[in-house]
Amino acid sequence: LAQRQILLAAALLVLMLAIFQGLENPVGRTLALAHFGLFLLWQPVVRARYRLGLRDLLVMAVLFGAVITALSPGLMVAWVLVLAAVVAGRAFIAYSMLARLSYQLAVVFLILLLMLELLPSVVPGDMVGMDAVSGLMKYGAPLILLAIAALPAERRGGAEVLGGIDLLSSLLILLVLAVTVLGGLALMQIDGQPYFRALLMSVMGMAGALFVLTWAWNPQPGHAGLGLQLSRRLLSTGLSFEEWLHGMTTQALAEADPEQFLAREIGGLVRFPGVTGGKWSAEGCEGERRFGLIDGPVRTFVHRGMRVELSFARAPSAGLVWHYNLMLRVLAEFYREKRHTRELQTRSYLQAVHETGARLTHDVKNLLQSLKALCAAVERPDSDGATTRTLFLKQLPQIARRLEGTLEKLNQVGPDQVEHTPLPQWWQDVHSRHQGERLEFIVITPPVAEPVPQALYDSVLENLIQNALVKRHRDANLRIVVALDGRTLSVEDNGTALPAEIARRLFTEPLQSEQGLGMGLYQMGQLADRLGYRLRLVENRPGCVRFELDQPAVEGDSEDPMEPGGDAMGPASR
Repeated sequence: LAQRQILLAAALLVLMLAIFQGLENPVGRTLALAHFGLFLLWQPVVRARYRLGLRDLLVMAVLFGAVITALSPGLMVAWVLVLAAVVAGRAFIAYSMLARLSYQLAVVFLILLLMLELLPSVVPGDMVGMDAVSGLMKYGAPLILLAIAALPAERRGGAEVLGGIDLLSSLLILLVLAVTVLGGLALMQIDGQPYFRALLMSVMGMAGALFVLTWAWNPQPGHAGLGLQLSRRLLSTGLSFEEWLHGMTTQALAEADPEQFLAREIGGLVRFPGVTGGKWSAEGCEGERRFGLIDGPVRTFVHRGMRVELSFARAPSAGLVWHYNLMLRVLAEFYREKRHTRELQTRSYLQAVHETGARLTHDVKNLLQSLKALCAAVERPDSDGATTRTLFLKQLPQIARRLEGTLEKLNQVGPDQVEHTPLPQWWQDVHSRHQGERLEFIVITPPVAEPVPQALYDSVLENLIQNALVKRHRDANLRIVVALDGRTLSVEDNGTALPAEIARRLFTEPLQSEQGLGMGLYQMGQLADRLGYRLRLVENRPGCVRFELDQPAVEGDSEDPMEPGGDAMGPASR
């Protein structure tokens, strides 16, 4: 036998005995107190694991003492009305048909007890046939109580069910019972009708009113129905949306994996009354997944690539469907944002890897070009051993140091460590490094003795020289000039101008390149900005293409970087 049904049957039995004994009798009051205790053990509102504190016990003791002291048939009528409404509210969210039947029998028992035992003792009037009906109640009531105790309990599936009763249904049942009772009393007092006739007329009137209300409640052609209108506004369906939303946001912060987060939240829907299980699928999740039991009416919800089919113990109302639709829409948005966040993290990581790899690839490519230049110098017919040996002794150590610096960048964690070197020494090393490549090195203003970031100057110069050498493959007579004007480094050639669209986007984004990854000048521009320098295309016209690396003045630089009409070979002609 089910423990909750036994508690309910025992509470109703003790209540009936208290009424039969008489509420003015000490035995009757003792039985009423026992009834309240059994009701507290059965009640579905407060959690069963809730621990009562000293304050709670004191409040309950004072409340019970006041109720027992003031206990009367009139007060008991009000209590039976409330108790019938609570039991009926529980019946609306019970899982199985047999569990609902036990609660429905309990409501029938309470109504019979109210109409046949309590009200006749409170209301004076014509009670014709009361003895026969009272005997029927005394001998028929135990059969109802046995049926309540024998019926199986609700199935919970191992999870706690949120919401003890359907509050709206309980209030409606309380209203119907109260109006029926008051209507019968009004007919007795105003019309002078006998008790049973007045009660029958009140019941029939309420039945007619409920019939009309039921017709208006359900959707009709041209009318959505009062049920849908009321459900949209009250949403009191036994669900705790605030509690669910709080738990979902907490889980969203704790769970980084979007698929695990979604699976846990959808699987937790079985905690809500009426939901038995379902199946779902979503973008980014493999296949279709199931949870709980699928053995009832199914409703489908689709949001943002997420499809959820919920199975209910009974066909859900329009308000309940709207409520679950809202919850799943919020869940779909959370899942979409978590996937979007993960994609952004992946893209940021891949972009960092790509930019680092592209920068190091350009460094290695420049070193390879230097080695090729050395090989070309050795293969020249007019080269002699002494000159070649001197060239190797000068350039190989520099190439080795540059290669060592490139390899160190692979092992660095965090931002690059920039090494500074005196500008005159750097200029001398560069001049000796590029001997034999048919480059013109010009000093306009002697370099200052202050140190400059060697990695920046090396990378910018190598990239600009290599780009110019690529143009020389198409024009063997191309002239390449490397000039130093104080701290300003420039590389100029007399070849064709760059297209205007490429010149506009040169340092702001990676460009497609047939010779490399299209990252060289973009990376150099970014590095110059980080170090407080500026890399610009100051001349771009046929016969004069000049790039310049300088450090802008603190107060700003008003010079137009694309000043027209400049000298065709500015640094060289000066």
